[in-house]
Amino acid sequence: MKARDVRDHILRRACWVDPQNTVDTFKHGDPDVEVRAIATTWMLTMKGIDEAERLGVNLVVTHEPTFFDHFDALTDVRNDPTYRAKRRRLDRAGLTVLRIHDAWDTWPDIGIGDSLARTLGLRVVAQADSLLKVAATAKPVRLGTFATFVRKRLGMDGVGLMGDPSATVRRVALSFGALGGLDAMRKFLALKPDVLLAGELTNWREIRYLADADCPVILADHATTEEPGMRALATYLNETFRVPACFIPVGSCLRTWTK
Repeated sequence: MKARDVRDHILRRACWVDPQNTVDTFKHGDPDVEVRAIATTWMLTMKGIDEAERLGVNLVVTHEPTFFDHFDALTDVRNDPTYRAKRRRLDRAGLTVLRIHDAWDTWPDIGIGDSLARTLGLRVVAQADSLLKVAATAKPVRLGTFATFVRKRLGMDGVGLMGDPSATVRRVALSFGALGGLDAMRKFLALKPDVLLAGELTNWREIRYLADADCPVILADHATTEEPGMRALATYLNETFRVPACFIPVGSCLRTWTK
């Protein structure tokens, strides 16, 4: 099996993605390399490269950019020392890097959004489109209690919380990753959530808009809200291609510092 077979397989099944107009492309290495083993990860960091080399994989499937731009455009980084060091490290590790983002965000049942809901024990009950969903808790729960559950379930040392901790939560808007913008926030509010769980929001824009709209927010982390889906992708690739496939965690790179 070649690396390009992985991309071809996924994009053939992701009919909502235009193969000629997507970020789901190879970012480094040889698409025709024979795959020895695969690692999935939310974002391929320098530490992730070290881990991939240690694990003996030669194909890494990443969800987010490798070179600090959504389209992995090199205009601003071509002569940047951090970018050049990363390219050299990828070469030394012998890695081919494939990004799977557009296809996996909304892949049914095991993609990014649905994996987050399943990890938190939530059931999708309403949606504005394939990205904008509201899910229900198994039973009513206090906002503060639910925020603590999210923090522990996603492996974080803290989450941001906006709203009355004693308020009751039944309906949770799932704004995984960096699903921002006022249009998205308006569509979420139309689904009447009790809280919006987000991976990444702009403080001066979405956060303040939701504050004025009196919508509580639990702010987790871009990585931690999407890693359940990338873990599921490793399982899917292993079962589909019958090659070793593992997941390399990234997690939040920021800690809550209260001293």
